[in-house]
Amino acid sequence: MVPFLHRLIHSLNNQKGETAFVINDKSYSYATLQQAVRSTGIYLAEQTSNEQRIGVLLDNSIETYASVLAILLSGKTYVPIHPGHPENKNIQIIIQAGLKTVLGNKNQAEEGAFNLVTIVQPEFKADADYEFKTDTNDQTEAYILFTSGTTGVPKGVPITYENIDAFLYAFFEIFNDLKPSDKFLQMFDLTFDLSVMSYLAPLCVGASVYTLPNTGVKYLNIYTTLEDQNITFALMVPSMIQLLQPYFEEINLPAMRYSLFCGEALLQSTVTQWQKCIPNAQIWNVYGPTEATIFCTAYHIANNKVKAYNDMVCIGHEMISTQCIIIDENQNEMADGEKGELCISGSQLTKGYLNNSEKNKEAFFEKDGIRFYKTGDICFRDLDGDFSYCGRSDHQVKLQGFRVELSEIEFYAKKCLQGVNTVAIVKTNDKKIDELHLFTEPTGTTDEQLLDLLKTSLPAYMIPQFIHRVNSFPLNANGKTDRKALSAQL
Repeated sequence: MVPFLHRLIHSLNNQKGETAFVINDKSYSYATLQQAVRSTGIYLAEQTSNEQRIGVLLDNSIETYASVLAILLSGKTYVPIHPGHPENKNIQIIIQAGLKTVLGNKNQAEEGAFNLVTIVQPEFKADADYEFKTDTNDQTEAYILFTSGTTGVPKGVPITYENIDAFLYAFFEIFNDLKPSDKFLQMFDLTFDLSVMSYLAPLCVGASVYTLPNTGVKYLNIYTTLEDQNITFALMVPSMIQLLQPYFEEINLPAMRYSLFCGEALLQSTVTQWQKCIPNAQIWNVYGPTEATIFCTAYHIANNKVKAYNDMVCIGHEMISTQCIIIDENQNEMADGEKGELCISGSQLTKGYLNNSEKNKEAFFEKDGIRFYKTGDICFRDLDGDFSYCGRSDHQVKLQGFRVELSEIEFYAKKCLQGVNTVAIVKTNDKKIDELHLFTEPTGTTDEQLLDLLKTSLPAYMIPQFIHRVNSFPLNANGKTDRKALSAQL
């Protein structure tokens, strides 16, 4: 197995005249990328020798990607910070990660969270000479991503260099014919772990990465980029092609070789139509939580035969670096065909949440000497060894591909409404798009006021689209709020 750092250095040294990134219609060669990475590496070596974790203030720019790569090639840990996310969340990330330095454009940062750190944009030097680090300890953190937390405090998920190597080893075992001429779509914020595959895998083979512009409608930008740039490899969240459905008769993408989906349930009814738009491509449904490094199971939709459960496409077999089991509430392993909670082990699995021993006790356990992560996803394994997704065991959902705790939305809504009870529910509309509804008891706060308050604490994808007032919440036989009854009112 070739470590990904060696792959990166090989591409930077041997693909100099080729295109590494296309960002906002501007192309950047591997030579340009190499110099930007070296310039940043010099700064890190001279100014942050005592700092392991370095923040990156995100922007759709070559400087952002150069910062990430320089941190990795310095054997350090990058922590992405989105300038558009609420100040409270960014403060929590900075504090939990213990950040002192953040690489980025000072013009992006506003007062508040970023007063806690030093924001630096290293000077670009065309003649920068820096020796990249390739002997990083496997157990060193490569990046830390922060996911939604039930009490409003984000959870840090550290991913090591070994985890990334294990993922890429498994990835290239499946997609073993990728080459420098391939063109990859990168549609994700760098706070989303699917972004890591979308830029790291192509750079490891000397291919090109095409990012989406910050302006305009995202799914239409995807359509334009796929078509105009002749993209050959695209990893997307399923909601994107659901939004593109009205255009399916016009879409023809013969250059596409691989079309992958991850982040939420892929619907058989949608993907069957999508196949007609990409006549020469393989379609794969891949699955994995952030804790298991990007994705760890894969299902190839071949010969127009789609294995699905309740219209949700199968998530397939474990990849080579992963082992999966299905358990009941007592951690007994379930037989094939029986539903239970999907649990993951293997070399892609995180060592545990950052500074969160209690959550680690809840989420991880040992069975027969093997450490497993409890995904919270209800699944079953069929006689072919394929896993099918059936739904969540709790109230954690996927919205626009982001993992969200509904209880976090409820937490902030209740806080905004000074203790008034709230319930958040996701409902799929007639167009198969997930919509977020918030139920609250009567209050003097208007819908507009509530939404404005929520926007100060939650990112856009967690803001409810609909607010409903109810005099009292229905209860089930156990005396708990009957979410099904509320959902039935929609």
